Amino acid sequence: MEILHKHGRRHDEEDSEKLLKLHYMHLKWRSSTWKDNNLRDIPSEVLSSFKVDNNMSIYLVRDNDIVLPMHIKHRDPSFVNEEVKRRAEIYRLPFINEEDTQDLFPPCQYNPSYIVKKPLERYQAMWENHYSSIYPFDYSDILDKRDGDWEDFVSFGNDQMDENTAKEIISQVWTQIQSKNPGKYYLQHTLNVEENHDQGTGDRYLVELELKEISSGKSVRFSEYLYRPWGTHALCTPVGVAWNKSAVINILLTTGNNQGRWILHFFDQMSKMHKKTKDFNFNVVITEFDGIDIDLKEALKKSEIPHYQHV
Repeated sequence: MEILHKHGRRHDEEDSEKLLKLHYMHLKWRSSTWKDNNLRDIPSEVLSSFKVDNNMSIYLVRDNDIVLPMHIKHRDPSFVNEEVKRRAEIYRLPFINEEDTQDLFPPCQYNPSYIVKKPLERYQAMWENHYSSIYPFDYSDILDKRDGDWEDFVSFGNDQMDENTAKEIISQVWTQIQSKNPGKYYLQHTLNVEENHDQGTGDRYLVELELKEISSGKSVRFSEYLYRPWGTHALCTPVGVAWNKSAVINILLTTGNNQGRWILHFFDQMSKMHKKTKDFNFNVVITEFDGIDIDLKEALKKSEIPHYQHV
């Protein structure tokens, strides 16, 4: 069992006293063998804040005695609605034939104003982020409920794109697809629209649609970057922004200082992602420093990660 305990902010002495009252864990459990379904307290004297693993081999690949209990169901996460589910499972759709979307819109120059061209000081880059808004909304806001007279705190997720703007962009794209491929497709779903707003210069869009081929009934995915210069309503294709849909993504990871269990978790998650999506276009590069508490090479061999390098 791993518990992440987040401390609140300490504003004054009164708030500090409130926080001290909250700094404890109250654990209960339930067994499937009990006649009643009530949760029972776990007394503190039988709990330990860490696992004594001094006798474990430093070359351990996987700690086999750390497993999920049998009564915990292994299941995929649920989704807020069908729109969120379709976006999350967008990888299931094959891309549309490139010939059917080639030269949909005229080319245009793309020079965003927010690109930083001067040298950055340490940590300065964190203040230079430029965020996109999305449609449909993905419900990524997180509400932290507070007790008593404390106000609820909202951690905002992605910005929500204006719905009318999104529908206008989709309409233009769909009109051009129909014009180039009359009678070949019909629009099934809007999967994702991302707007990168640049005041006074123009807006860049990532438009992703689910289309169905009428003759075969096969669903395909349209996914392209488009641009709308400031002061116009017409879309164009930004020069130099066309993306390679089969590009290999390199994931760089440095590890050491007894981070073995986290690394095993990372391997497990990447293996599950590969197994679920059938995506081979990623490569894990791991640099190992002193203090690693597992046999990293053996763990990589036993994982289902298709491509990796160990340094």
